[in-house]
Amino acid sequence: MRVTADGHIRQELRADGRHDEARGNCRSACTGCCTVTGNHLDHVHDTGFTDTGDLRTSG
Repeated sequence: MRVTADGHIRQELRADGRHDEARGNCRSACTGCCTVTGNHLDHVHDTGFTDTGDLRTSG
């Protein structure tokens, strides 16, 4: 589970290669497939939108 510092965006990265993102009070605002390679994430959302990023620790 990835959560923004303010808790507004919560993203569950599941073991089956799917992700489910909640925003504010909206559950499952964004769903799709995800691939995690080390600290790198690639997402393909069910709508066809793609994004990528790297996991970092806050501090």
